[in-house]
Amino acid sequence: MRTKRYVLRPEFFGGILFDKERKNYFYVDVRTTTTLQKIVDDYGKISFPRYYLEFLRSEEIISLTGREALFLGDVVNLKHRPEDFPSAPLRIHLAITYKCPLDCAHCFVRNYRSKQMEMNTVDFKKLIDQLVEMGTYEILVSGGEPFTRKDLCECLDYALVKGMIVKLFTNGLLLSEDQIRKLQGLKLNYLAIGFDGPNPISYSSIRGEKGKAVFDKVLRNIQRARKLLNIPVAIQFTCTKRNTDHETLSQLVEFSVKNDVLLRVRPVNPCGNTLANPDLLLDYQEYLSILQLLYELFLKRGYSPEEMKAKQGNIRFKFSRRSIKFDESPLPYLGWGCPGGYVHAFIDPYGNMYPCGFLVSHLPRDENDNVKIKDPLDIWLSGKGFLFKRALSGSKTCFECKYFVTCRGGCRVRALHWKKDINAPDQYCRQELETHKGIKRLFLGGGDCV
Repeated sequence: MRTKRYVLRPEFFGGILFDKERKNYFYVDVRTTTTLQKIVDDYGKISFPRYYLEFLRSEEIISLTGREALFLGDVVNLKHRPEDFPSAPLRIHLAITYKCPLDCAHCFVRNYRSKQMEMNTVDFKKLIDQLVEMGTYEILVSGGEPFTRKDLCECLDYALVKGMIVKLFTNGLLLSEDQIRKLQGLKLNYLAIGFDGPNPISYSSIRGEKGKAVFDKVLRNIQRARKLLNIPVAIQFTCTKRNTDHETLSQLVEFSVKNDVLLRVRPVNPCGNTLANPDLLLDYQEYLSILQLLYELFLKRGYSPEEMKAKQGNIRFKFSRRSIKFDESPLPYLGWGCPGGYVHAFIDPYGNMYPCGFLVSHLPRDENDNVKIKDPLDIWLSGKGFLFKRALSGSKTCFECKYFVTCRGGCRVRALHWKKDINAPDQYCRQELETHKGIKRLFLGGGDCV
């Protein structure tokens, strides 16, 4: 029997529809959600405008017979449906191990290592089954270094067979030709390789002395992965004060263009090893200036940087030929603060579940909030760290801000570091952008930068 393409999960705002074929979520309104639930088992009459019926039919969401329709998907009806956030996460960030052959200056999980037993293959597969059962269909697998686990490909394959979006994040050091051949057979959705410098000096400024010794190997592994894998392959570049001079960024763009890899950039966050290396940290103006320079470098090489993406916590930037703009995608919750605990969750190698991986050391925790002990759905709804995050009072400044709907106050770990207050506005505040006229013209579409 053919697996149904869609999964519908009713929510307070309507519903979340997951497309297993295209591997994405999209939101539907209350009327659509209610109607689809009524026609999940048998044909029934529905009253939508003709153009909308045709859209639903063309996307194979429904089958039409005269005036009756059948929903070509399954419905996940969870017992508890919160009134202000999704009833289960949309995405899980799983650090599948904390083992790693490198010691990076910006590693945010380095200090989280414990004597607890890491989840084994059986634990992982049980977790995947539970996630699918509650309608969570996206998992980001990282570490540590995921390829230190011998069962990595078995675990990835299990999640992929279940219809999940599976994205893998690696430092690239252990991404041998043999491992790439294994990935070829998995139909992975996305591979991101941490690459914090396009030359040995910039790379080792972040990845340490070991990084200098392995730079050439990582470089070859990136090139081989791009050549052999028919999936999006990205280099993930963490911006710091050590690796963002003009020459380094110019070489980074050149490498991205020459090797046809996507470029993903983000600012270093003030947590983990970074706290012992405060010289890495950038203020917002510095980060925006870096994005502007990268943008200009792409254009000067005759390329449109449409495949360059940047983010600052939960805020993403969109790049086009004429400008850099904020991604105005709606956030499917009513609470305050970043999506951690509202849309996403983090699970460490030991099974402990948190709203956000960057906030682990700042959150209250119950030792039973562990997926090896308790159902992840129960932790999502009532875990100690999750309740704490959702109970934050927030900032009046943010509530009154015109950007609140898409920002929600931003990153909590940056607020804690720079303002010593988890309820303060993010240090990387969008309003700050408006005080820098040169950058503002570029970022808000005021005209070409070249």
